[in-house]
Amino acid sequence: LTPWMFGGSITIEMYFKYDSFSHSYMTPLKFGPDGVVEENNGNSFITDSIYITNTDTTGGGGFRITDGETFHRINGSSDFFSQGEWVHYVATVSGTTMKMYKNGILNESDTSGKEPNTILRDIHRLGYPHSATSWPGWFHGTIAYLRVWHGTALSADNISLLYENRETKNPNIFAAPTTITDQYDSSIVGTQHGNSVLGPRGLELDGVDDYLEVTPFEFGGDFTIELYVKPTALVSY
Repeated sequence: LTPWMFGGSITIEMYFKYDSFSHSYMTPLKFGPDGVVEENNGNSFITDSIYITNTDTTGGGGFRITDGETFHRINGSSDFFSQGEWVHYVATVSGTTMKMYKNGILNESDTSGKEPNTILRDIHRLGYPHSATSWPGWFHGTIAYLRVWHGTALSADNISLLYENRETKNPNIFAAPTTITDQYDSSIVGTQHGNSVLGPRGLELDGVDDYLEVTPFEFGGDFTIELYVKPTALVSY
């Protein structure tokens, strides 16, 4: 993925499955330095990293943040992952509190953690080895989807809602491999105004002074606009 400035309070949601645990630390997600390049050059492969991982070869689950070279970690239950089993995984960080959820239920938490530093990291990768020789395992499995809330640690109720409404019918999960084209444009951002809330249901506006402002971009010609909305109240003028 194209790296972006990332840090502070966060929520990371993934729906994925491991097909094998040939190595520990087969990371389905790592934001940080290119561990293979850095370790081959004799440098640290963990500096200011954020990663989701199996912690052993039997199914332990983990979430890691490093502040420079200092680890802040959560180790979940020893059976967090099972080979061939889909898992709805959510990690949140707010202040010093780190939490990890499995299938909508809190699995582990730590109140002595730290929010990741807000920086532009070298890589944002899914499935790539954590390092060259220390933890060289490639992720073996399937990632259905990834969602990130930057600046928000979702509540337990919201995470339960995400699990209840997880995407399980997308044919691309089970069909032949699909090429994904990175179309992210970092120059286009959305800025919230008023007391608008970004949650698992979407963008919630209070009908008083909330709105979302999007960076203008070149637009015209034939187009289609799709919205999925629920008005709470309708007022005629």
